[in-house]
Amino acid sequence: MDKANETTKHSDKDAFKNLMNKENKIRSILVVDDEPMYQKMATRVFRDTDYKLYLATGGQECLQMLSEHYIDLVLLDIDMPGMSGIDTLKAIRQDKELSDTRVAMLSAESSKSSVTEALRLGVLDFIKKPFATEALLNRIGTILNMNASKDTMLIVDDEEAQLAIEKRLFGYRYNVVAVNSVVKAFQYLENNIPDVLLLDYFMPGMDGLTFMKSFFEVPE
Repeated sequence: MDKANETTKHSDKDAFKNLMNKENKIRSILVVDDEPMYQKMATRVFRDTDYKLYLATGGQECLQMLSEHYIDLVLLDIDMPGMSGIDTLKAIRQDKELSDTRVAMLSAESSKSSVTEALRLGVLDFIKKPFATEALLNRIGTILNMNASKDTMLIVDDEEAQLAIEKRLFGYRYNVVAVNSVVKAFQYLENNIPDVLLLDYFMPGMDGLTFMKSFFEVPE
């Protein structure tokens, strides 16, 4: 085995070891706000919680972070210069890979038209700024537990069309988390344990069989 493959194998095993050693499910939150004051507030709010916090200062950075990390909930400022919160939300919904991302809007003041458009685009809540720590955490908990009674299914498939079919097929029974690469599956599994795993056998980089072998090779 060459050094590169050996390193990859060890990295994969380390990821699964982290998964198996996790006792609590850690949820990831992305706060998108161009104002430094609110970014500092968010850092203080989540500092002593079980949430993993990501920060972005605008729409493009938000989309980039969503493409690189599994995010459980986006808290998106509705009024940002350049790419507004509504524009960012539209971009999320138009992206096949990101379209199911859960989003709540942050706003000091919102026009009726902005609220209507955000609701049409599937926003889950509106959170008024400035936000109090306890109230914000309660709202987030409510959003994340909306479908808590359903089991979670992780679907890993590099074909977007197949992912869309599988999400429609299993969505009535499961909370479906769909990712299009093994890398993103590892990111999700580091902090979450799904009830069901649906895995494509033929994927670039690491096929489904190698993925499962890595899983079962992790010692108890």
